[in-house]
Amino acid sequence: SFSPASVNALVDAGRISNTTRDKLEGMLQAGHAPNTESFGLFKQSFARLSPEECEAMDPQLGGMEPSTFADPPENTAYAFDATATVALALREQREGNLTSANLSTAELLRRVSFEGASGAVSFGGEGHGAGDRNVASLSSELRSWRQEDGAGELDYVPLPLEAGANPCF
Repeated sequence: SFSPASVNALVDAGRISNTTRDKLEGMLQAGHAPNTESFGLFKQSFARLSPEECEAMDPQLGGMEPSTFADPPENTAYAFDATATVALALREQREGNLTSANLSTAELLRRVSFEGASGAVSFGGEGHGAGDRNVASLSSELRSWRQEDGAGELDYVPLPLEAGANPCF
């Protein structure tokens, strides 16, 4: 993902100039708050994976670098939760825990709720579209990109956002 660290790496590699990096100071970026408890647990589980385990699941996953598992990008929490949502909905249907076997896939997914890597996962509800995720449980933050004192490298200052406090969320 696009981050201050990735911009710094591009400058170090000579792919973009210091001047370009300087112009990014003050940029705002919204995203998942990576320091939530659920994301921390996800990161611990992700770090336990190894290249050998991935290759055992599928030989096409062979040759992965161990560093791949050191620090998952924040967006992987959403991908994990999306996959878990589908898996949980299908399990509920298979086990017969749903009242009707004739539910559409969308209806099955809307009935799922669980504590995921990105926070509490549920769909629909008051004020939300028929298949939209309930965003009240998401931990988000606004990040202001800043240059570190003296080093010139970019970093960000997180500004936590509370759902409902901002009319955009």
